[in-house]
Amino acid sequence: MSKLLLLSLFSFSSVFGAVAPLYIVHSNPPNKWSGDIERGLKKALSPGRFDPVARYFFHNVYWLTRGPEEQKKEKRRMLELIAASKPAAVLLCDDEANEFLSRDLVGAGYKVFTIGVNRLPELTSWKDLIAANKVAGVFETWPWAKAFEVLDTHFPKRKQFSIFTSATGTSDRIIEIMETPGIQATMRKRGHVLRKIYRLQEWEGWKSALTEANKQDDFAWFLIPYGVFDRDNVEVTPDRMIQWFKSNVSIPSIGSSVLDGGVSISIGVMAENMAVEVADMVEATLQNRKAFGGTFPTNAYRVQIASPKP
Repeated sequence: MSKLLLLSLFSFSSVFGAVAPLYIVHSNPPNKWSGDIERGLKKALSPGRFDPVARYFFHNVYWLTRGPEEQKKEKRRMLELIAASKPAAVLLCDDEANEFLSRDLVGAGYKVFTIGVNRLPELTSWKDLIAANKVAGVFETWPWAKAFEVLDTHFPKRKQFSIFTSATGTSDRIIEIMETPGIQATMRKRGHVLRKIYRLQEWEGWKSALTEANKQDDFAWFLIPYGVFDRDNVEVTPDRMIQWFKSNVSIPSIGSSVLDGGVSISIGVMAENMAVEVADMVEATLQNRKAFGGTFPTNAYRVQIASPKP
């Protein structure tokens, strides 16, 4: 960020009556997800609160593999950028940004909001901050209970299944939730049987595993389809997956909304709507309409039924 932009931020927040910006830190490089988040924020925040300059894209794939000294240096630089913008609060988007910065920002006295975290609050490394109302926001915890309800409604006789997901950190976090006692109890109560979890990075492995599941399971469950590569080391797009599923998978399936058209039931979070939820929390807090603190799971999930036949 240039000195000129930092000076502009300082001047903006120093003008009498101006609304101090919300500083936004994203875990990932700019993409459709972060764009949808920002559209929702811009729509719901007070005029002047959303400032496209007051943001930082924290490239987690790079920085989380650096050594402690490099991470410490990068963290110090990010904290200086945030301080220079004199924000009313800081919003940390996605798991890695929260893991990397939440504790330091709380220690520095900022109101810290969170969005897009896939872990359950009690499974985060900063759960003490949540319990002490030092952070507030909206969690993107995968709606397992809702998913099982939809499955029982549309495929009541289909009980045995396997899970297919990429070998990524996001996949691990969602599987972690699925393995909690509460979700396991929900499965037992509904009679669902998880035969196998496939964490695969290679597309050939996906195809082989799905061929097996197509013979043994009642339905297939797709979680995270990103980070899957073919023999040429080219990432397999959701559209390419959809075409293969349609030709080779005959059992019903449930999956991410990016696979809509290739699965029987698609479930996905609407990032823009989730951002509106957290923006409402930010405004209520900064306008002193509610006390700071508190987290809740997003309600911004959309369920699409493509084939309701059992």
